[in-house]
Amino acid sequence: MITGRWKMRTVVLTLSNEENGYDKMVQSCRDTWAKNPPENTKVFYNYGETFLQRRRIDIPPGHCTIVNDDCIGCMAPESYGFLLAKTIMAFGVLLQTEEFDYLARPNCGSYLNLDLLNKFLESAPREKYYCGKTGEWNGITYVSGSCMIFSRDVIQMMVDNADKMHYDGRGGKMDDVAIGEFLTSNGIVPCDNGERVMCEEHEIAGRFDGTCYHHHFKGTRNSKCHHLIHERFAMETA
Repeated sequence: MITGRWKMRTVVLTLSNEENGYDKMVQSCRDTWAKNPPENTKVFYNYGETFLQRRRIDIPPGHCTIVNDDCIGCMAPESYGFLLAKTIMAFGVLLQTEEFDYLARPNCGSYLNLDLLNKFLESAPREKYYCGKTGEWNGITYVSGSCMIFSRDVIQMMVDNADKMHYDGRGGKMDDVAIGEFLTSNGIVPCDNGERVMCEEHEIAGRFDGTCYHHHFKGTRNSKCHHLIHERFAMETA
């Protein structure tokens, strides 16, 4: 149950792919933290053009559509250089179809405890909010793409100014760095109180934190990690 001073609504947009082992990561998200979301929270999965082509869904380049209620298929290549394009297109769809106050955008290598995420957001600013674990690249401060959190107005700002963002990922300026560059240049300063535990499978026993809403599995595509974290949270509440 969500308590607090107002009825908060949260959307989670999970960066997804059906290739190179990512399909197993997405499925393990579905089977663990995203399986029974709180009543105020909806989880979506953000795919590129391969997802659409496999289902013979034909839409124009630069467009996207909701498939099977919780998948957003974007007509953009499934490559690192197009992660931002996929994300911004999906943001536009969610602005049109969902009522929400905050949007979290993790990737499928993350485990989110949605109850803890909502508890964390209860005291967050409702406007101009851009939060997560911060980093720096060539003087640009940004929130890590392992889980970026935004208030709705910031999502609207990015969609309204989509043509002003840097999309090609050259030289390391990936989706999270490009978002940080755009937002900081428009007065939206990253908030660095976001939570995250970084771990691999063999580190979970020692690093698990039952008070932290976000566990991230570094660069690994080991879908077992989601289940191990899920079991740990289940033991906490048993």
